[in-house]
Amino acid sequence: MQTSLRQILSTALLIAVFGGAYYALSYLDFFSSARMTREQVETQTQEFERDLVAQLDDLNAISLDGSAFEGREYASLVDITVVLESPQVHRSDPFAAL
Repeated sequence: MQTSLRQILSTALLIAVFGGAYYALSYLDFFSSARMTREQVETQTQEFERDLVAQLDDLNAISLDGSAFEGREYASLVDITVVLESPQVHRSDPFAAL
């Protein structure tokens, strides 16, 4: 009884492995899409450079106006920062008597 159950399970596992491999190799083109030609790399590099230059041009067009810091609303702001001190975790001499 157990031998036939093992044979059935091993056959099902073998079919699943081969079915998965067939699916992966037939629907996902691993070997041609994994390699990029030099032209593809250069094209992607040029697109990246164009996007980067466009973003830098957008940043260059920004001008900051200091009038926001001259209003009474800004002058009424209060600094409420709290300085956190790190607690002493250890004693200077751990073997000394308390």
